[in-house]
Amino acid sequence: MLELGFADVDSEGKTVIPMEQLEKIINIDETCLVLDGSKCNRGGRPEITFYSPNLPNLGRATCKTSMATTMITGSTAAGEPMPPHFQFLTMAQSEDTQRVNIRMSAFFPKIKGTFGTNCEKEWPVTLGMNLKGGMDEREFRSYFLNSIVPLFPDAQDVRGKRVIMKVDSGPGRMELGFLAEARTLGFTIYPGVPNTTAVAQETDQSYGPFKTQFQKKLYYRTLG
Repeated sequence: MLELGFADVDSEGKTVIPMEQLEKIINIDETCLVLDGSKCNRGGRPEITFYSPNLPNLGRATCKTSMATTMITGSTAAGEPMPPHFQFLTMAQSEDTQRVNIRMSAFFPKIKGTFGTNCEKEWPVTLGMNLKGGMDEREFRSYFLNSIVPLFPDAQDVRGKRVIMKVDSGPGRMELGFLAEARTLGFTIYPGVPNTTAVAQETDQSYGPFKTQFQKKLYYRTLG
C-alpha cells in the first residue's frame, strides 16, 4: 500500500489510508443465481433450504427451469456499492444473434456513486452473455474494460491515481497480458488465494444474506 501510494506513515509511525484513497480500493466477487434452487459452483454461498418442522420435508416449490445467471458486484473500501453486472446464458453462436428482453431494464435501478469522478453520478447495471452464463477470461476482461474502467476516468499508473481491484481466483485474473493491460490503465489487480473465498473475500460475506433474500423472494413468488 505504501509503495503504490495508497497509504502514508503519520508522525506516530502508523500506516494511514486517507479517504480519497479508500475510494480507489474496490472489492468485487461473483455469485451464482439459480432459479430452481439447485447447486452451482460459480462463487457465493450455497442455496437456502426452507422447511417447516411441523410438516414432512417432501420437497419445495421452485421455478421449472435450471437456468443460472452470474452476478458480479462489490463495494469500495469507502463503502460505495459497485454497479452490479449480470452474465446471462445464451445459446446464440455469435454476438449478432444474442438477444435480451428490453423489459428487464425497468427492474434495474441505477447505482449512485462518486468513484473516480468529481461528483456523485448514477451508474447503470451492465449485462453480458455467453454460452455458460459465467465469467471466463474473455468475459472478465470485457467486464473490466466496459464496467469497471469507466468508473475511474482519472485512473493512471502514478501515485495518487492508481486503483486496486481485489478479485477472486477465477479465470483470467492471473493472465499476464491482462495484468499488464490493467496496470497501464492505472489498475492493480489483487487476486485472492484459490479456494479461500468464503473466508478471505469480504464481498462473499455479504452474499449470505443476499442469497437468503433471493431464495425467499423466489420461494414466495413460486407459491403465488
